[in-house]
Amino acid sequence: MRQARAEGLRSRAAYKLLEIDARDRLFAPGALVVDLGAAPGGWSQVAVRRVGPRGRVIALDLLEMTGMAGVTFIQGDFREESVLNQILERLGGDKADLVLSDMAPNISGVDSADQAASIYLLELALDLVRRVLKPGAGALLHLARWNPDAIDVWRTKHTRHHHGGQSLIHYNHPDWLAESARANGLRFEQVGDAFGWNYLAWFSRAR
Repeated sequence: MRQARAEGLRSRAAYKLLEIDARDRLFAPGALVVDLGAAPGGWSQVAVRRVGPRGRVIALDLLEMTGMAGVTFIQGDFREESVLNQILERLGGDKADLVLSDMAPNISGVDSADQAASIYLLELALDLVRRVLKPGAGALLHLARWNPDAIDVWRTKHTRHHHGGQSLIHYNHPDWLAESARANGLRFEQVGDAFGWNYLAWFSRAR
């Protein structure tokens, strides 16, 4: 973190995004980027530098984030419909060139519960991607707490509108990611940069 601060970066997570961008060229000048789970702003900071003055970055987090030029920040719980609507309002009908998500649940220490919460956040992120991503564009989504040794998890089946009972669901990673992508009209292309129980998944929309 000391090195990040010395280089004017808000978090060490910025280095991971810079590394991926150098390899895969995620950003383009003038692009519209949505950044979920943005605080303290490391990924938004990289994004706003890459898209330049003609671009836009819309950032969201449950926590406060110090403002930065070129970034529209929304503070709220992404699981709430009202917060989703705020993002859509800020987009104003425009489609995103890139969606980023570094969202992670509050860790309880119970592996099955933490994994279920992480999967739910990813599902919500995929729903947003389905709604707002341009044809030919992509999304880089962080899946936290993926435990390859405990992929049978109890998960509450619910949406933003409905809370139901629980059921045992088997997630065969990465097959589940591909299936979830198809359900949202997307293509799952790769899982990269696995570290610990965390994965970065890339999704794209056909042109």
